[in-house]
Amino acid sequence: MEFVNADLMDEDSLDRAVQGSDFVIHTASPMGHGTANPEDMIRPAVNGVLFVLKAAAKHKVKRVVLTSSISAICS
Repeated sequence: MEFVNADLMDEDSLDRAVQGSDFVIHTASPMGHGTANPEDMIRPAVNGVLFVLKAAAKHKVKRVVLTSSISAICS
């Protein structure tokens, strides 16, 4: 297992992070209780998942596991 840092808003950094992997566990999610603009959390969360899935398909990753956070159910 290797932990990799990447930028959720940078498709190329996620592509590089996924390249050469058989499996990906995507646990990154922006946190920001009390954020003035909800888009500041939604955009990176959605783009991060989209970019990871696109990279996984491109590099023929066998399985992607996506986790959520407590933020998904708390307001």
